[in-house]
Amino acid sequence: MNRATPARLFKLYKEMSEAQRKLVSDAGFGGLLEIGSGRLPSALSKWLVKNVDGESEELVIPGRGKIKVNAAAVNRILGLPMGEDEVKYEFNGSAISFINEKCSFDNGRSPAITTITERLCANKEANDDYLRCWLMVAISTFLCGSTALCISPKCYPSLVDLSKVKELNWCKFVVDTLKGSVGKMHKKDSVLGCLYFLSILYLDSLEVGNIQVPEKQPRVAAWNMKLINKVIKMDTNTNGTFGKLKLKKLAGSVTETSLFGDFQDIDNFISHRASAPMSSKKKRKLSEVVKKACIGFTEVIGTFISEVSTISDDSEDQEEPRRSTRRRTTKNHQQNVDDEDEEIEEDEEEEDWKEDEDEDEEDEEADKEAELEDKEVDKEVELEDKSVSDEDDATNIVDPPLEVVPSQSKRERLR
Repeated sequence: MNRATPARLFKLYKEMSEAQRKLVSDAGFGGLLEIGSGRLPSALSKWLVKNVDGESEELVIPGRGKIKVNAAAVNRILGLPMGEDEVKYEFNGSAISFINEKCSFDNGRSPAITTITERLCANKEANDDYLRCWLMVAISTFLCGSTALCISPKCYPSLVDLSKVKELNWCKFVVDTLKGSVGKMHKKDSVLGCLYFLSILYLDSLEVGNIQVPEKQPRVAAWNMKLINKVIKMDTNTNGTFGKLKLKKLAGSVTETSLFGDFQDIDNFISHRASAPMSSKKKRKLSEVVKKACIGFTEVIGTFISEVSTISDDSEDQEEPRRSTRRRTTKNHQQNVDDEDEEIEEDEEEEDWKEDEDEDEEDEEADKEAELEDKEVDKEVELEDKSVSDEDDATNIVDPPLEVVPSQSKRERLR
């Protein structure tokens, strides 16, 4: 889908001095130094991209709710600057000339990402050249990642004056890039943008029971590969899709929209109500239809409630005696419902505890996986580096004309 993984940045962490880390942090990008994993959960990311509503700036999770995908969310997850000025991501002749001269790039050629990472590793100073090159890699491989293997010259205008970098709204830039790319998904299968942000935003918005998620800021610092894999497994439905867990009730961030609870309950309902045995394929299709119907019904009821809430209460005084009776009945009914909900929550907590106990062995395997992550990240980067020579650079340099060889007749070839 794209190469917007933190693998390149993750690999650079080991080579950075304290002075260089401070340089990046002072520029407002210290949150990216706190990324806990160098790998992108690709299956989850692809599912999330399909659920992004660019117009409302929301992740719409079917039957669960909506998660705000705005500048504030980017700041909370990645800790990027939210300045007042706009990030300029465009081709600009003067900016390209300035960067080419400042960094001694060949005119007309965009440097390969691997060339810049090697340059960073060789630079032991905490200077402007280091910060500018580091930001090039961060933008081209993570914040605005694509399938390209070269630094995009579009990032140059925002890197001309490094003293102004922190005054730019990088959070809005991440959101706008995702919105623009999602709107073009029907034309191509690639997405321009920070999919890692979407993944952590979603995972950090889930109710995860007894799983301990560290209270770190920015939130990306709390999620290592072990924790990511564990929660993804908990959120995976029997049919392989995601959205099994409920969303947290966070003010201004998540809005509950479902009347029907867990999708797993719908699957179980279909299994018990079916009059004859069904194949897993038929059951899966029926389940999807029922879920869509539940979502549609939820929207209808929501609209109805919204409209009814605007009705005038002029006759409230006349209906008060009759309402008091209804209120007592409703209150008793609500109390029963609340008691049932408490019992269900207790059962769920007990089940979560048992699941945690059964997953001890899995945790040990996850620990081993986390230890091997650095090696896997290095391997991933090396595989990308090998393909650099096979890719055209961003300036589309024209290849030399091919020599025209006169064709031979069949008889001459046989000779």
